[in-house]
Amino acid sequence: MNRSMGIAAMLALAGCGGVDSSGNGNGTTAATAKAVTTATADWNAEDACSVLDRDAVAKALGVGVTTTELGSVSPAAEGRAAFSMCTYTLADGSRMVLLARAAPNGDSAGSDVEASRTAGGTLPPAADVPGLGRAALWRDRGAQLQLFLDDRRYVAIDLFGPVAATDAKAKAIAVAKLLR
Repeated sequence: MNRSMGIAAMLALAGCGGVDSSGNGNGTTAATAKAVTTATADWNAEDACSVLDRDAVAKALGVGVTTTELGSVSPAAEGRAAFSMCTYTLADGSRMVLLARAAPNGDSAGSDVEASRTAGGTLPPAADVPGLGRAALWRDRGAQLQLFLDDRRYVAIDLFGPVAATDAKAKAIAVAKLLR
């Protein structure tokens, strides 16, 4: 689990770089920026357990959630993104780890997605998953879905144990669809 969590943290931080000084260099319109700001008002990347309700996770995964545990909290500071991880322990002994990240400003380019696609060149390319947010990437190895909701919010969903043994991609997508 530590290896996957380390990879998830690395991937989440991949997009923490520079910010477009124009505010619109990535093609964001004023209306889109307002919608993103509204959507992120409830987003608390410092408390990943608050991002997804445990009962909704249980329904999406088809197995009850017995506990949640917040960990690896990194507050936003000096222009850096905030992130944290929540471990959902499931009734069948499985775990789901949700990493939530929020950048203080919109990312300057799509380079964060491309860097995450190969974990900065350390892994084979992840597969695109259409229809989820700005971009979504699936990696069979490690049963991980990375989801770039918009230019500020990112999550990684990692599945472990029996829940990852059958239809892991479909289960991760069902969880991702709970996010707004």
